[in-house]
Amino acid sequence: MKKILIGVDSVFQFVIASNLRLTIYENDIVDLIIYKSFLSAPDLFSRVKNLCVFRNVFLADTSLTRCGKKYSFFEKLPKFFIYLYSLAAPNKVLKKIIGKELIEEYDEFLFNGYGALPECIFNSCYKINTKIVCHRFEDGYSSYFTIYNSKKNIIRRSIESFSSIMFNRKNIDSYVSSFYFQEPEMVMSNLPYDVVGAPKFGRHNKKLVDFLNKAFNYSPKEESVMKFFFFEDGRMFFESDTNEEVEIVSLISKYIDPTSIVVKLHPRTKINRFKDLGVDVMNASAVPWEVIQLNHDYGGCIFITITSSPIFSSDIYFGDKCYKILLYKCLKTPPSSIDAKFEAYVQKYKERFGSDYLFIPESYDELKSILMKLTNK
Repeated sequence: MKKILIGVDSVFQFVIASNLRLTIYENDIVDLIIYKSFLSAPDLFSRVKNLCVFRNVFLADTSLTRCGKKYSFFEKLPKFFIYLYSLAAPNKVLKKIIGKELIEEYDEFLFNGYGALPECIFNSCYKINTKIVCHRFEDGYSSYFTIYNSKKNIIRRSIESFSSIMFNRKNIDSYVSSFYFQEPEMVMSNLPYDVVGAPKFGRHNKKLVDFLNKAFNYSPKEESVMKFFFFEDGRMFFESDTNEEVEIVSLISKYIDPTSIVVKLHPRTKINRFKDLGVDVMNASAVPWEVIQLNHDYGGCIFITITSSPIFSSDIYFGDKCYKILLYKCLKTPPSSIDAKFEAYVQKYKERFGSDYLFIPESYDELKSILMKLTNK
């Protein structure tokens, strides 16, 4: 029986971690650290710690998780000092972050992407057990074509190189043994470690479904199965200052009955930008879509989004025959992350799952034609 520690930075990572815990690591001792980097993290922590699936559950409350344009320079400033201190004394920094000193001799640490916090956790664990092994696991489709979402600049690499000499700090990437993927055949990155297929989560795993419903306080009866679903895209919300998604939903509601449309807000969204459009907004928007779809068959429904992952996960995890519309080619201002790698992933997805149910309009007029065709107007 091994001792496992898992760190999660998003609700989707939590879903993947829970599936790993209840399959591959079902007979091991597993602890969990939830990073307070998403809105529902404190509530998720409060519920999960009492459900007895993970032995210990910690909430990591730290400025180290403040990344991206949504935080000002002054909001992010404290993290630079904490980061520097973590290079020298990771165990002391981690104790303050999670409110308890880690004294377990963990055999494995699982995480998604590097960053100051997971590297602090790893180095704290390494000081207790120098034989610890790391594994990465996916966080949505971008994991399939991107080794890491961001690269360390030369200053950071120099500081960490110096700290490895002065404080025996270790580079977490040197200790990664494998990367767990739900769909290993779709991996496009040239990873420097083994690609390992993880058991797929799905409706067949009743224990997992029950646990996730309780973890997110989700009642399967609270969402009716509508016809059209628009998924707010995290890329657009966090990388763009435009309201083009709102414009698109407004446009769609002119072609089809607005009462048949429901908007699923991104789990990290704090503001409902669609409230004045006369469309429904999902009550359970803070719940990962994959958890909702674990409880319902959405075959025949129409999913619409810029690039949000439910478009892909409907096939990868569930096999529901949903019609899927990707809008990224329609945009006046597409996110910077839409690049050749993403296009290649879409092509690989078509080859793997077919394109009969997937539409990628290149203009608003083409979008209208697709909607008219799907609604037989």
